[in-house]
Amino acid sequence: MDLQIEGCLEVDLNDNCLGLSNLKDNFMKKAVCLLVCSLYTFTSIGQNVGRGVDFEVGLSWQEIVDKASSKGKSIFVEIYATWCGPCKVMDKLIYPNDKVGSLVNDKFISVKVQVDTGKLDNGNVKKTYPIARYLESKFNLSGVPTFLFFSPDGKIIHKDEGYKEYTSFVKMVKDALDTTTQIYGLVDRWRSGGLSYWDLPKLVKRVLYELNEEKLASEIASDYLRRMEFVPVDSFVTRDNLFFLRSFNDIHRSSDRMFRVCVQNSDLVDSTLKQSAFAMRFISFVMTKEEINPAFEKARRRHLSPNWNKIRKLIARKCGEEMANYCEIRGKEIWYQNIGDNTNYVKWLVRKITFEGVDNEDSSFNRSIYLNNAAWQVFQKSNDRSQLIEALKWVNKALRIVPVEYGMAIDTKANLLYKLGDSADAIALEEELVEKTKNESYRKTLSKMKLGLETWDE
Repeated sequence: MDLQIEGCLEVDLNDNCLGLSNLKDNFMKKAVCLLVCSLYTFTSIGQNVGRGVDFEVGLSWQEIVDKASSKGKSIFVEIYATWCGPCKVMDKLIYPNDKVGSLVNDKFISVKVQVDTGKLDNGNVKKTYPIARYLESKFNLSGVPTFLFFSPDGKIIHKDEGYKEYTSFVKMVKDALDTTTQIYGLVDRWRSGGLSYWDLPKLVKRVLYELNEEKLASEIASDYLRRMEFVPVDSFVTRDNLFFLRSFNDIHRSSDRMFRVCVQNSDLVDSTLKQSAFAMRFISFVMTKEEINPAFEKARRRHLSPNWNKIRKLIARKCGEEMANYCEIRGKEIWYQNIGDNTNYVKWLVRKITFEGVDNEDSSFNRSIYLNNAAWQVFQKSNDRSQLIEALKWVNKALRIVPVEYGMAIDTKANLLYKLGDSADAIALEEELVEKTKNESYRKTLSKMKLGLETWDE
């Protein structure tokens, strides 16, 4: 069973879940877009196809800017690749559309820019190579198709990406023409102090998903956090606000409002999010970043173990003895996992889950994944019967939170039962799972169980 990563604060509190792999994103975008396009091909609403968008060919970037400036038009650029299925569908269904063409041609000088290269590329395509390299160097192009919009003088004003059907394409173009929705215009307004703090969460999301600019998104989120410093607690501790703020793990410090609120109003934070122990995990995350990780680095340089007493005292000064206890437990779990000491890693993992409480009120899907993943770690790394029994409690809780169709938790439970010697129940569970999912990995596990072989890693 492959472990799944859930919410940032539920996995490793020293992880930064904000950073996303561009390579992973690209593969996901391609897969999703290809699926969407396949569906759209069969469900097209039959938009009128005619002249469509006029794309310029054979022009350099400077020539495009000069032409746009002379005509008083903005610039529309589609970034595409020859292997891009969604791009091809847009060529067939969107750009030939009369209404799309009328909208775009009236306001824009348009050009298609190919980011990959091939032996069959004609001369006009090859002339776009320098444009592609220029745009790649200036903007974070994380996938195709990507759409860039520029003012007549060549200044970027808007960006979006991903397959667009007719309605969403038209909306994107209109957003690019509207100074109140142009993403780069909004960023400029933020930089000049022209945006209200209530506008910032929405801007952060757009910067992340439209511009793919994680550093900029964090800067805006940090500004939002600073502006929220004097907002009353009942306005600060809202579900949307907490969900937003917790998404940016790298910006939080023990000196900021979010940390203080979690220390002083932990029950209010937990009840607002309907996640017991969220405030505790958040505090632990910040303390791990500020106190535990630096201590780990110092210990590694000296080839020693961390000074846990010193760490505990430093944390207790910031958030009290109880939180210091939890942070120490969590820190030891991380330390022993990192150095590959499975015996101590599982020992402190069990203590951490016990400290948090298995049967708390948190019934989120992330919580179920968290408990399942922890149980799987115990199954893989421990032969201690009491620890395996504890892990079985965790996975049973995970299965009470989510439907029984959640295959991984059933697989985890079956494997724990098998390792505890209850082969009959384990095989029955795994057989039912294989029948429902037809999953080959589960089928292999079932075969091992029936042969009496180990199902855990050696």
